[in-house]
Amino acid sequence: MGDVRVAAGLDRLPWLADEPQTRALPRRRRMWPLWLAAGLVALIVIAGAAYWLGTRSSPVEQPRAAIADRVPVTVPLPAPVMPSPLP
Repeated sequence: MGDVRVAAGLDRLPWLADEPQTRALPRRRRMWPLWLAAGLVALIVIAGAAYWLGTRSSPVEQPRAAIADRVPVTVPLPAPVMPSPLP
C-alpha cells in the first residue's frame, strides 16, 4: 500500500477544493481581415500597373515606305464545278 499516485487531468474530481484553476489563454486576434485588405490593395496596385503599362506601350509598326511599296495581287480562282445529281 505504499504505492500512491497522483490523479491528474481528467482523473481529478472537479469539485475538489485543491483543483488547479486553468488560466484562460490569451485570445488570438483574427488576422484574416488584415490579410484580405492587403491582398485587395495588392491586386488593385498590380491591375493599375498593368493597365498603365498597357496604355504606355505602343505596338511595333512597319515603316510607311514598306507599306506603300506593296502591289496588290489578284489570284485567279478555279472554275466552279457543279456536283452530279444523286441516282
